[in-house]
Amino acid sequence: MQGKILSLVVLFLGTVLVGCSSPSEEVTTSQGQDSAASSNATSMAPSNQSPPSSAKQPAQFQPNPELLAGLGESVELGGYKVQPPKGYTLRRQEIPPPGSRMLAWVGNPRPDGSSPSIQVIIIVAPPNESLPTIDEFLNKSLASIRQRRSDWKASEASYGLINGIQVAKSSWTGKELATGQSMAGIMYVCVTKNAVIQLSTQDLEQYSDALNLGEAALLTFSTSK
Repeated sequence: MQGKILSLVVLFLGTVLVGCSSPSEEVTTSQGQDSAASSNATSMAPSNQSPPSSAKQPAQFQPNPELLAGLGESVELGGYKVQPPKGYTLRRQEIPPPGSRMLAWVGNPRPDGSSPSIQVIIIVAPPNESLPTIDEFLNKSLASIRQRRSDWKASEASYGLINGIQVAKSSWTGKELATGQSMAGIMYVCVTKNAVIQLSTQDLEQYSDALNLGEAALLTFSTSK
């Protein structure tokens, strides 16, 4: 049954906002916080699944302290929260199954038409449906991006914790098939007791400062207290 969840990953990653394109019309703009019910906080808490045996002392992924001044206020995500970069506009889309959501924060357009962005996708599994492993989810997420890129390169998965949440990470580069522009991105994924979560940022490869700021924002992701 986990194939359905992985299929949803492919579907929703096909509509994500990408750094070299204009904002997607499939995502509506919102100036407020995500209104998802906070009742999901317990059921969607990270699982106690042990990290890979090679990671007996998992790394602590933390934002660069020098970049924290560029982040805004925390935004509640229904059991989770994150600090997007200052000045980024929230664009959100409700997606199935119930309780799932896709949110992106997009920076101001540049003269070349590109925009920096970060994205959070939370897909809640229907009752009695199994979830993929963290590696299966990471590989499927990367494959969804790779199919729109040439000259693809992705780092091996690394494992650690973001504010106590077990994640797998990979960085990637590739050329956008439609434009030939060189892109780069950073992705973290998490598998909880009943959901899969993807945290990602991508941009034109030349804008490394924006990518670093986007990653700093992702590394503020945490459960709501």
